[in-house]
Amino acid sequence: MTDLDSHKVNDFVRSIKEFAQTDMISSEANTKKKIVEPLLELLGWDLRSNEVRLEHPVRIGTKPNYVDYALILEKKPVVLVEAKAFDVILTSDHSQQIIGYGRVEGVQWVVLTNGKILSIFNTTLGVSEEECSVTKVDLETLPTRIKHLNLISRESVLTGEIEQASGRLKATRRAIRNIQQKEEELTKH
Repeated sequence: MTDLDSHKVNDFVRSIKEFAQTDMISSEANTKKKIVEPLLELLGWDLRSNEVRLEHPVRIGTKPNYVDYALILEKKPVVLVEAKAFDVILTSDHSQQIIGYGRVEGVQWVVLTNGKILSIFNTTLGVSEEECSVTKVDLETLPTRIKHLNLISRESVLTGEIEQASGRLKATRRAIRNIQQKEEELTKH
């Protein structure tokens, strides 16, 4: 997996901090334009090409819903991205919305962000937000956990690195849970 340019990452983090100081933080449109779209470009997605589709229709029941971005490879969506305004606190309902969109569209990888926090989900891992969660990245603290963010880079999706990295993260989380359970058992005795 190619590492992201550290200067570009630092510029991106600076732009998040500057945006946070504006009166635009309640606007989803401004969050998308000022943070989400530059992030997608940083991750190698070409917003001017057909590989990024805005307001991608997702048919649930009789009425169409729209996901903010569909990242397309070989003419089919491979990642769906739902964005909320910068000042919105992301909830389980938001996560379930994007996971549901992914399932309906048959898209394994979905992302939820408000421009501060970015969560990546694998819709094939289960039903709940917790089961589907791959990682959560605090965008304001980049470049820490940049490798987690890099999961949804164009290259990572194209090469399948997202699959391998997601598996490693899942195994690590399972090991941590097992250690925590063992510690709890030991403290009870």
